[in-house]
Amino acid sequence: MEGGNQTDTVDAADPHASDDVQELREKLQMAQEELEIVRARLAQQLEQEQLAAAGEAAALAEQLKRAQQTAEAASLEGAEQRRRAEDAASQLDQLARENEELQRRVFETEETARTEVEATRMRLELERLRQLEEVRRQFDKERDRYQREHDQDATLIADLRTLLHDSTTRRPTDGTERELPASSVSVPASAPLHGGVEPCEPTEGSWVGNRSVSFTAGTPGVLDPPVTQADHTVDTSTLTGGPLSLVGVGGVASATDHNVADSAGRNSSCSSSSSGTGDGELIQQLTQLVQTQTAMVAAQTRAMSAQSLPPIPTYSGEGEEGFERWIDQFEERARLAGWTDDLRSYHLKMRLSKNAFQTYRLLPEEVKANYSATVSALKSKFKPIDIEELRGMEFHQVVQKGQSIEQLGLELQKLAKRAFPCLSGKDLDRLLKGRFFQALLPKWQRKLGAPKVEESFDELFNRARVSERREQQYSDLAEERKIKDKPRKTDTDTSRERGSGSSSKTGTGALSPNNDSSSDKPPRKQGQGIQCRACGRYGHIARNCLQRKRQGPEAPGRQESINPKPQDSLQVHSVSDCTDKELEQELSRRRLDKEQKLADVTSPVVNVVTGAIGSVYQLDVSVEGLAVSAIVDTGSQSTIISRALLHKVFAHIRNSGKVPPRLQEPCTKFRGKGGKPHTNYCTGPTYP
Repeated sequence: MEGGNQTDTVDAADPHASDDVQELREKLQMAQEELEIVRARLAQQLEQEQLAAAGEAAALAEQLKRAQQTAEAASLEGAEQRRRAEDAASQLDQLARENEELQRRVFETEETARTEVEATRMRLELERLRQLEEVRRQFDKERDRYQREHDQDATLIADLRTLLHDSTTRRPTDGTERELPASSVSVPASAPLHGGVEPCEPTEGSWVGNRSVSFTAGTPGVLDPPVTQADHTVDTSTLTGGPLSLVGVGGVASATDHNVADSAGRNSSCSSSSSGTGDGELIQQLTQLVQTQTAMVAAQTRAMSAQSLPPIPTYSGEGEEGFERWIDQFEERARLAGWTDDLRSYHLKMRLSKNAFQTYRLLPEEVKANYSATVSALKSKFKPIDIEELRGMEFHQVVQKGQSIEQLGLELQKLAKRAFPCLSGKDLDRLLKGRFFQALLPKWQRKLGAPKVEESFDELFNRARVSERREQQYSDLAEERKIKDKPRKTDTDTSRERGSGSSSKTGTGALSPNNDSSSDKPPRKQGQGIQCRACGRYGHIARNCLQRKRQGPEAPGRQESINPKPQDSLQVHSVSDCTDKELEQELSRRRLDKEQKLADVTSPVVNVVTGAIGSVYQLDVSVEGLAVSAIVDTGSQSTIISRALLHKVFAHIRNSGKVPPRLQEPCTKFRGKGGKPHTNYCTGPTYP
């Protein structure tokens, strides 16, 4: 009511004010109408947006569903792949076991085969010895038989020569015919009387024959009837004036049907000359017979000598044996055996093999028909090769490939002795030294350096072997450490504490660029070399310290030392192994020596922290009276510190104006192992 009265009062007092109010009311109504329209539009727009959002939500839900299905399929596929990987691993294990079993069987088979081969070899050797013994016995038997036959032939030849000599010396010289004393002559039944191989054999017995032969008196120098012996008929004629006179004056030499024994004389002969032949022809036949027997005996002797010689090996035309040396042995054997040129050609052909036989087959037929021409052609085909020249080339081409230095040196010494047998002393030593150094690998040449003039081959060889053994020892040591340094599972919080303890909690400096520590190198042993900063003990960190939990956060070990003792700021307590596998072995040896020297000094100040960034050596130092932990790095040329430590340490210097405000320099953001920001560090020259 009061409001209404006031309005009326305003209207009464000022009629124009009522018009304004009315106008305002109209405007307000219009604004309300517009507001309703806007509300309706907004409601419609909101409804549309809600519908669109609902559609998008449905689409997202559908996408999420498909993603879930894809994830489930990927999970199933991953499970299937893991199952396949496990199956493959089991198959590999099975194959490894089968391989081991196969190797064991192969080894057993080789041992069995080696044993069987050895037994077979022994059996064959015994069989060969038995055969050789049998051949030797047969040879001795044949030799004895040949010796007996040789003795018989020699006796026969001697008797024939004696008979021939006596026949020529008993010729009558006074021109009278005298009676020939009956002699006992034994003619073998198998020997012909004329033109045969063997003559009659004179003995001191009776005339022994298949038929009786009689000598009757009559015309001097006539034998009647004809002499028959072993179904061979020989016509006799007058034998006067010859060396073999069988008829004497006034006497008769007769051989009746029975055996006649007469020991009155020895000088007689078997007359087997044909009709019309003289004494000279008979003597010539006897001489030829003696020569034939002598040649047969000599041939038998040569055959026996040839059989006692070792067999001639075949010639293949390969290897180092020359044809001239082989043909000399062949000729000596052929000479002892008495081979003719035809036999030599035959045996030469049978003793050629491989390349030599192929070369022989390609020779012209007219050359192969002549033994001497064949030998000359083969000599021209298989000319002797300069073996020493080839060995010298082999000596100068030797280089170190997969063998060790000791094997290389021994091989060069062996080749030098074969290629240069005339060299000795200093000349051989100088040659070996130069060639040995040239044959070494480049890395050994760099390590050994050029050999000195006064250095001998043995000294250089020993120096190279020592260097190789040293590198092998370092390689074995590095391999052993690599096996010991395999990654092991550690606590996640402990690793995070170790990784951040050098920056966010203790304010340590980061690693310098030339630090050898690896960011992903695991610790050798869990808890080794770790010192608690709350209680000072080893084996755990401050977060897990029970004493700190009992005493509160302000443990004695965490209080900052304003004025540390100088002698405590540069001492080392323990060092963990930190070997870079990519460095050379020589650098590894030097680093190991340096670490060994550091390990000899002990102090409870310097710690080894192993975390996400690897093993680092921390040292408590004093910076402007503030005790901080720094990383030991003797090779760094600049220092990297955190911004918080920089502001904390050098705040009073910056405020005093002694040092220009250089703290606004760009800072570097380092990231940790997991990719998250580690902390911000300002880089630049070290402040005093």
